[in-house]
Amino acid sequence: MSMKMPSIHCANAKSLLCGAFVASILLLATVACEGLWSDLPTFESCDGQSDCSADAECINGQCVAADNSGQENSENSNGDQNQNESSENYNSHQNQDPSQDPNQDPNQAPNQDPNQDPNQDPNQAPNQDPNQDPNQDPNQDPNQDPNQDPNQDPNQAPNQDPNQDPNQALNQDPNQEPNQDPNNSSGGENSTEETFPFPELVHIQLSWDPDDIDEPTVGSGTDLGIHYAPAGSPWGGDDTVYWDNLEQDWGDAGDASLDIDERWGVYPENILHQGMTTGGTYRVGVHCFCDNDNGSSTATVKIWIDSELVVEETQVVEASGHFWHVVDIHLGEPSTFEIIDEYYEEPDGEEFEALPSGCTQVP
Repeated sequence: MSMKMPSIHCANAKSLLCGAFVASILLLATVACEGLWSDLPTFESCDGQSDCSADAECINGQCVAADNSGQENSENSNGDQNQNESSENYNSHQNQDPSQDPNQDPNQAPNQDPNQDPNQDPNQAPNQDPNQDPNQDPNQDPNQDPNQDPNQDPNQAPNQDPNQDPNQALNQDPNQEPNQDPNNSSGGENSTEETFPFPELVHIQLSWDPDDIDEPTVGSGTDLGIHYAPAGSPWGGDDTVYWDNLEQDWGDAGDASLDIDERWGVYPENILHQGMTTGGTYRVGVHCFCDNDNGSSTATVKIWIDSELVVEETQVVEASGHFWHVVDIHLGEPSTFEIIDEYYEEPDGEEFEALPSGCTQVP
């Protein structure tokens, strides 16, 4: 038995092909829509935050997934910022001196100590006060005058001799005692030198402690003697005024005389020098001729220039033969005096050769 296959019209074949093409398009569209639909947020009903998952929020009765875009934007922003900072650091290192320590602040000078404040003058020492002059010795007190010697006592004035006692006044003679009044030159420990006009009269006086003797006799008391000698003349020489040479006529240099030779210290001895028309230097000394076993005695020398007391010196004279060189007087324009204050227990030399030999010669 034979069968005939039905014949397919060409138009029907085209329709089948067209239908298959349309079906493919619809399938692709369906798949795409399902993907989009899966990306859409889902909403579940809620009465509170506890009804939603940890990554959702309860808003208007529905659980809405939290938006992380802000965090992502923030992270992106921080990333951009870190990138900019890295770029700046890179540029900074690019401009940095290659000999400079890479860990050193780029604002510091290349040769500057990395431990030093970058705002500090690079010429200053690292430990130096930034307020201190960079040219000042870093070992110097920052409050000290930079012109002052750093080895000088900071308590001294800048213009004061560094060898001078800082307790002395700036304008005070460094040879003067620190505690001495620089305005007082009236004698004793408060005087070394004073000037005065050429005098008409020089008055020298010696006094000492009187001995406790009921009936003083020659050779019983402590016998001191004042000596007044021109410079260059020995003590006790022919030109010296003392107990064995009571008067001197020095011509234009004037006349000098001793009023009494006191042997017990009851009365003072006085020498007057006057009538001089030329200047010169005269020395004043005290000799212990004999203590007669009375022990030491305190001697006092006073000098008046034209009735003004300018010198008053004291000294303990201990024994026979001792000598005290008290002061030198320089007469001229102007006139001055100089405290010598030298004590000799054993006077020796040409200037002492003419002195009497103590108790072996009784006046």
